[in-house]
Amino acid sequence: MADPNAATATQLRNIESRTGKGLAAVRQLIADSGLVEHAEVRTMLMQALALGHGDANALAQAAAKDAAPPAADALGAIYADAKAALRSLHEHIDAAG
Repeated sequence: MADPNAATATQLRNIESRTGKGLAAVRQLIADSGLVEHAEVRTMLMQALALGHGDANALAQAAAKDAAPPAADALGAIYADAKAALRSLHEHIDAAG
C-alpha cells in the first residue's frame, strides 16, 4: 500500500512546480485574503492559482495544518472568557493522568 503522506508531499511539490508558489507563499495568500472557512479558501485557491478541486483542497489542508496553533494555545482558546476557571480543573485532571 502506498504511503499517503508521501503521496501528499508529491502532490504539493507538483502544485508548487506548476504554480511557482511554495507553501509559505500560499499561507500568505490565504492570510491576505482574510478567508478562514476551508471551502472559501479552497475556492479562492482554485481561482487564484488555476487549480482543480483536489489540488486546491490538498493545498488548503496543508496550509491550515501548518498554521494550527500549538497545544498550549489550543487550551487557551478552549478555556477563554467564561470558561477560564475550568482550565485549572483540566490541568489538574491531566496531571493526574
